[in-house]
Amino acid sequence: FSLRVILDGSDFFNQTYARYKEMTQITKCIAAFEERDEEGNPQGKYVLQIKDLSFVESIVLSVKNNTGASITFECLFAKYRK
Repeated sequence: FSLRVILDGSDFFNQTYARYKEMTQITKCIAAFEERDEEGNPQGKYVLQIKDLSFVESIVLSVKNNTGASITFECLFAKYRK
């Protein structure tokens, strides 16, 4: 999947999950990983966390399914500070 982040009407991020996973290695504000069982086998659950997004008026998140397979989101949430 891809996630596009628009802050105050301007593109901020527009990347695939794989690219966010690569970015995890170079920035502290992005964490992307796949959940695995005790033996290290993929569970088909992906986590993408983007922290410290600053905006004045609006934030828009758009998810695009690039796979053709069904995607289910068990938990989508946002946390903010005033």
